[in-house]
This record gives sequence, C-alpha cells and structure tokens, in this order.
Amino acid sequence: MADSFFAELKRRNVFKVGIAYLVLAWVVVQVTDTAVPALHLPEWIITAVFFFGVIGFPFAIFFAWAFEVTPDGVKKETDISAEDSITAHTGRKLDFVIIALMAVALGYFIYESRFATEAEPAIIVEDFSTKIETPKEVTIKPEGSSIAVLPFVNMSSDPEQEYFSDGISEEILNVLAKIPNLHVTSRSSAFAFKGKEINISEVAEKLGVSNILEGSVRKAGNRIRITAQLIEAGSDKHLWSETYDRELTDIFAVQDEISSAIVEALKSKLGLDTKLVARDMSKVNLDAHNEYLKGRFYIENRTQADIEKALVHFNKAIEQAPEYALAWMGKGWASYFLSELNYGNIPDEIARDRARPAIEKALELNPELPEAHGIMGLIEGASFNIDIAIAHFKKAIELNPNYADAYSWYANGLGDQPLKRHALREKALQLSPMSMLANVNYAYELIFYGKIDEALKVVEYMLTINASHPLPYLALGQIHLFKGEYANAAIAFNQAYKNSNGITQTLFSTADTLATMGLTEQAADYFTDSEFPEVQYFYKGNRELYLS
Repeated sequence: MADSFFAELKRRNVFKVGIAYLVLAWVVVQVTDTAVPALHLPEWIITAVFFFGVIGFPFAIFFAWAFEVTPDGVKKETDISAEDSITAHTGRKLDFVIIALMAVALGYFIYESRFATEAEPAIIVEDFSTKIETPKEVTIKPEGSSIAVLPFVNMSSDPEQEYFSDGISEEILNVLAKIPNLHVTSRSSAFAFKGKEINISEVAEKLGVSNILEGSVRKAGNRIRITAQLIEAGSDKHLWSETYDRELTDIFAVQDEISSAIVEALKSKLGLDTKLVARDMSKVNLDAHNEYLKGRFYIENRTQADIEKALVHFNKAIEQAPEYALAWMGKGWASYFLSELNYGNIPDEIARDRARPAIEKALELNPELPEAHGIMGLIEGASFNIDIAIAHFKKAIELNPNYADAYSWYANGLGDQPLKRHALREKALQLSPMSMLANVNYAYELIFYGKIDEALKVVEYMLTINASHPLPYLALGQIHLFKGEYANAAIAFNQAYKNSNGITQTLFSTADTLATMGLTEQAADYFTDSEFPEVQYFYKGNRELYLS
C-alpha cells in the first residue's frame, strides 16, 4: 500500500514540484534579503516573503497531487485517464527547471560566500572602519592628535564686531583643518559653546579632543589685539600662549602667524611633522573680506532669515572685489541653502540655477576651495548627477580632511553602499559631535540597521543641544514610523514643521505620514494652508495628488 502511494506521488511529479518550489523559494528569500536594505525597504518585507514562502509550500504540493497541466489547460487529475496523462513529459520539463534553479542557487551561493565577502570590505576606501557597531556614547572619539578651536571672545565695545572675532577663530580653524593627521573639531560643534561659561575638560570630553585653543579679539579703530592660548585638556596645562598687537591692514599675516605658532607648539607635544604653506593674501580687498566674514557669520546660523542676510553681505563682497573667490563661494552657498530642501522655501530647481554660476565662478578663481567643491557636490547630487557629486565631495575632503559636512553629504549619495555610508556618517559625527546634521544622519543610519534604542539616544542627545531645532523631531518621527506608531510620527513631524517655520522637507514628512494613516484630507491641507506663497504655488497640485 505504502509502495503504491509513493509510486503515485512520483508519477504525479509531487516530489519534483516540491524540490523545485523549495529551491525557488530559497533563491527568492536570498535575493529579497539583499534587495531590501539596498532599496531602503522595511525589514518586515523579508519576514513576509519567508512567511508566504512557507505557507505556499503545502499548496504547491496539493496542486501537484490534485491537478495536472495538459495541452488543454489545467485539469483535475481524476478527470484524466491513464493513457491521456502526460505526467512523464511534464516530469522531464520539471527536471530541466530543477537543474536551472539549482544552477542559479549554486551561482548565488558561490557569489555570496566567496566574492561578496571578499569585495565587501573594499567598499570602504580612504581610512574608514568597516565595522558597523553602535558606540557606547553618542560621540565617537578620534585617535591621535586632536584639537578644537573655540570661538574667540569679542572684547570690543561694539557688539557688531562679533562677526570679526568669529572670523578670526574660523580662519585659524580652517588652516589647522588642512594639516594631515590632525583631528580638528568642526566649527558647528566648537561654536556651540559660544557665549557660555565653560569647563575646558568637560568641553574637550564632549568634543572628543585632547587640546583646546581659545582666545579673544579686541578691535579699536585700525588696531587689533589678539590673544590666544593652547590648553591640554587632561591636565588643564597651558602649552602655549601669545598676544598680538597689529594694524588691521595686517590681519591676514596675524592669522597665519597665530596658526604657525600653534602648529609649532603642537609639534613637540603631539609628534606632528608638518609645516604650513604660506598664503598670499596681499591682493585681498579687506573691505570685501569683512563683508565675507559677516556673511559667513550669518550663514552658519542655518535659519532662512540669517541666510538671506548672509547673501546680502556676499553680494556686497562681490561688488567690492569681483575676483574674490570666497565671496562667490558664499553667494552660491547661500543661494542653494535657501532651497526648499534645505533651509528656505525657494523651489529646489530655481535655487540650483541661482547657485551653480556662483560656485562655478568660485572654482574658476580658486579650484582649491573645499567648500566650493562641497556645495557643487550638493547641487550636482540634487540634479541626479551622483558620480559628479561624489567626485566633488572627494575633492573637498582631499583639500580639507576635517570637513565634517562633506562626509555627511558624500554619504547621502551612497544608497547602494551601506557599509561605506555608515563609515562616512561615523566620521562626520567624530569631526562634529554636536552638529545637528551629523547627529540626525547618524540617527537615520541606526534606524536603517534597526538599532532603534540607540537612535533614540541620539535624538535625546540632540534635544539637549537644541530642543527648538526641527531635525531631532524629524528623526523622532522616523523612529515612530519604523515602529508603526503613525500617530506619534505625525505629531513629531508636525513639531518639526513648526520648529522649521514651514521648511518644505518637514511639510512633506507630516503630509506623507497623515496620508499613510489614511487622513488624506489633512495631508492635502498641509500644502494649501502653508503660510508661504512659494510653497502654495510650487505644490499647488499636491492637494489633488493626495486626494486622487
């Protein structure tokens, strides 16, 4: 009885169908496992595919037993006489199908176990780690020589000279940032302590550095006094200090002199073997440079109103010195940052068209400007010229290895290279541990890998830095989306929308979440109720889109 039953299973090709189904299911699960992270799809898709694969197996077996494929279509096996059955012919076809599927499975297995494992570490070029590990703390401490340049205190009687003291700090930071093997904390993190009572050791710990440079600037008429001191954070020991009294017309020489002195002080202590290349600033228009410094002061605040002020100063600098590359770079930077995808509400294509000529002019005047390459990378990336964008980001990092934003922007173009993207995010956070941009991108990276608790810690840390900033709430909204908590996600995105004064990227996040919840009317109203005419005009069709 048993023998005849198994013989009947074999005749009806039940065994062959089962084998073919299992091999095909294995291939589909493996491909899904690879495709889901590469396409940024939810991880539950992998579980769903596996689940339906398991559920489908008994149905495939039942179909093979109860039905037969004939030249006239699918028929019940009981309706076909023995002499009309073509199961033997079908079985031979199944043999070829099984062989083909086994070949595919074997090829994939060889690729996965041999070539993929060998090629994967090669994704990380430069000097980044391939390990994907969550740090015990939010900050990631660098190895080797490290320094943070805190904003020099404005000791002048005129508060309007604040931009000047910031400019001195920034110029010194820029010079130091180009020194190989010296980790320099970014401006955004170092300047987070501006105007605050600080403890050097605590600041150094938060910034992940072993040395702190601080100082002051006093400007009176055409004379300036700059005081600077280098402090070893661990011991609170003053490694070096100096005071410079100079005519204002000699400001560039003073900046270079201070930078050179700092490097010399660091050499013996930290084992640096480098020297600065002298800059030729003799042809720089001082008035134009002052306008540039004012523009730089405002653009770093990253608000629409301040970026608009920055653009005014950059344009004035260009009027006074049409060949000043930094002024053109600033104009391109501000023009693009007023895009709806950044900090303004100008349609992105229009913002790119305004910014591109300015950046091209800056690179024509000085091809060695890291920030010009960085902004051009953003413009090219938004234009979907990813390879060109990445080339600019790499050049920016080559010119300034401590350019934190460039690492973040570079990572944005690596959707198909998760290991390298993760390493770039880590590097950006290491260089700028208090940067909202670096932190939110790192939080997104943790969400991508399903490390929700760690991502939530990053968001909590961001809220301690600035609870009125939109980015922590954007990340919080993404965490709630990952967990399927759509109502909480909508609340978080709405808070981001309020904190951003209606920046369009937060508008989209809120509207898309409401649409996901089925609240299409409310989603559509987010566009039509916007207080910004540019948003209403540019997205006038979105109400119909959500309601269609």
